[in-house]
Amino acid sequence: MRLLPTIQNVKDIKAEKTSAATSIGEPVEVGGYRVAVLEVKEVRYVKSIFDTYRQVPKGSKGVLVALMIEAAGQRVWCPERFTTWGYLITESGKRYKFTSFGELPLIEEFSDDIEKEAVLFLDLTMPACVGPGESTVGHLLFAVPEGERPVKLVLYIGPAEIVVNLQD
Repeated sequence: MRLLPTIQNVKDIKAEKTSAATSIGEPVEVGGYRVAVLEVKEVRYVKSIFDTYRQVPKGSKGVLVALMIEAAGQRVWCPERFTTWGYLITESGKRYKFTSFGELPLIEEFSDDIEKEAVLFLDLTMPACVGPGESTVGHLLFAVPEGERPVKLVLYIGPAEIVVNLQD
């Protein structure tokens, strides 16, 4: 019979801070998690699984990051509790925090072209935990000025800092 940790012994667990560098498509295992940035692409329109369409604000471009997170070992990953996500760094050195789906403006004048161009947005910030050995795939979206070019992504997953090089 496996005992669940009590509040007392959970307090005694100290998360070891770790850091790792990687690039697109290269998984890295740190802090009890296996993480990979699967794809990074520019978008103008995104849609939810409920067919709600939103657009990146005028003067900005969306940088959509597809991310895979696996709970390795006995860890559980819950985005609400352990995730502060991090930020995107552009060529000019500016930092941008992620933009939630709800922060984006709704599309007021819908057209067939928008429907064809919209990319399905799987929100990683939704409150769903991933148990040991399980994984999830979803997106983070960053709205950056049109003239900015993303070069690095810094993620915080649990106690781990992951720096992803976005340049070829």
